[in-house]
Formats: sequence, structure tokens, C-alpha cells
Amino acid sequence: MLVLLDRDGVINRDALEGILRVEDFHIFPQALEAIAALTKAGFHIAICTNQSAIGRGNLAQETLNEMHAMLQHEAAKA
Repeated sequence: MLVLLDRDGVINRDALEGILRVEDFHIFPQALEAIAALTKAGFHIAICTNQSAIGRGNLAQETLNEMHAMLQHEAAKA
């Protein structure tokens, strides 16, 4: 089974202007715990996110990749 999770506001703290810098990407510890529990229960996890800031030129793809690498690293540790 697959569980889809929204990123901003579910996995990490959200901001009105979006998360535009790696240092502003704060992952909720309880989200990591939930992802770990779901994974241990046999679920596959996919994270959905619409980062319109990329299209507007406010967020570089490389920065988004850094955020997602951080998320993958922290989720693997959990």
C-alpha cells in the first residue's frame, strides 16, 4: 500500500511565502516518527509537493534538491 503525504505543513513547517532556503526547512520530528512507523508497518511513502516558487524564479531546483536530500536522510535515520 502507498501513503501520500503533502510536504509543507505536514512534513515540515510551512511559511506564507514558501520555504525558499534550506535553513528555513524545518522538519517536524513527529512527521519523521509517523513515516518510520508507517514504513515499519509495510507501507510505501510518497511525498507530494507543489513548489510554484520554482516557476516564479524564487527557488532554485538545486535548493529544492538539497531540502529533499535532507528529508530523505532524516527519514532514513528515523
